[in-house]
Amino acid sequence: MELAATLFDIAVLLYASVWLSWHNRPATAGQWPGSAAARFAAGLMMLGYGISALLNQIPDLGLARTELLMQQLSLYAALPILICSHLAERLGYNWTRQIWGRVFLAWCVVFELGRRNDVLDIILWVAVALGLAAMLLPWLMPKRMETSEAPLTTAEKRMHLQFPPLIWLMLSVSLLAEQVSMTDSSMINTTLWLGVAALALNYAQRFSYRMAR
Repeated sequence: MELAATLFDIAVLLYASVWLSWHNRPATAGQWPGSAAARFAAGLMMLGYGISALLNQIPDLGLARTELLMQQLSLYAALPILICSHLAERLGYNWTRQIWGRVFLAWCVVFELGRRNDVLDIILWVAVALGLAAMLLPWLMPKRMETSEAPLTTAEKRMHLQFPPLIWLMLSVSLLAEQVSMTDSSMINTTLWLGVAALALNYAQRFSYRMAR
């Protein structure tokens, strides 16, 4: 039963990361926005984490250290750059792939400094706060929602505008509960938490593109 639950959590992460990577893959027409390239890279890192977590379920492979490394890269590098890509687009910044490459390197440096100083939890909280800010920007900056595109239906607004912030709030509450818990055992399965976070950002992507134009 425990193995089935673990495999389900990994499946959620694999599904979310494949979806993220596929919808932001290099464009065949030569038009590949920098934000899409950043999301593609983040999706590949999360996919690597999901694959390593899956393979680590096979006895005697000894991939625990590899899984831990991919987990840390996904949480403290891939997730922050994924969030920043949405935040930048919703603020109207259409950065090039070169700029996003530098942003990614900056987050990698922050991750390494956080790891050495044992403050990785702070980095995750900063990322979660930035994600919440990005989710709320459509309400905080309604003028950026004005576009020449066809208006969305009520169902589309619920799915792409209202659903992601609600999921993000649930993720934030679960993370807070983990921080204030007095028990030694973890209350959060990292693969499931990260997979749900990626899904929320996947659903939010449509509004990020609308606000970027």
